[in-house]
Amino acid sequence: MTALKIPDGRLEEWLGTLKPYQREQIDILLAGNDPETAAQLWVTTIGHANIAQFGGSSDPKPFWNLLKAEVYDFICSDDAYADTKKKLTEQGTLTHAIIVSSISSAIGAKIGMAAALIVPAIALMFFLIGQMSINAYCKLPRPSG
Repeated sequence: MTALKIPDGRLEEWLGTLKPYQREQIDILLAGNDPETAAQLWVTTIGHANIAQFGGSSDPKPFWNLLKAEVYDFICSDDAYADTKKKLTEQGTLTHAIIVSSISSAIGAKIGMAAALIVPAIALMFFLIGQMSINAYCKLPRPSG
């Protein structure tokens, strides 16, 4: 398994990586939801009727499933995202901001989404992974994407 170290940290540290407009919306979503539900709501929100939601389809649920599967692969597969993980481990101690921006860029490029659109979901997901440990997370079944 990868030697990538994910700091556990408080939720505030992970959310500190967000732009103010993202943070405002995530705080609203977190007011009545757990972090995973807030992340899912972030990437599946329909928004304005004349704008295609994330994933570009009328059903945003597959995009959430794809994002979860890619995060799982990033963390649990030695082969997936090997170049990005190598660069991250060579940096030494990783900050929350470096993790969120680097992983959002790598996953966004693979699934065809701008990193800025998935940063809040990545921050929330990595907060949760840091709370449980990589070993425990990778023992969960891979989400279907």
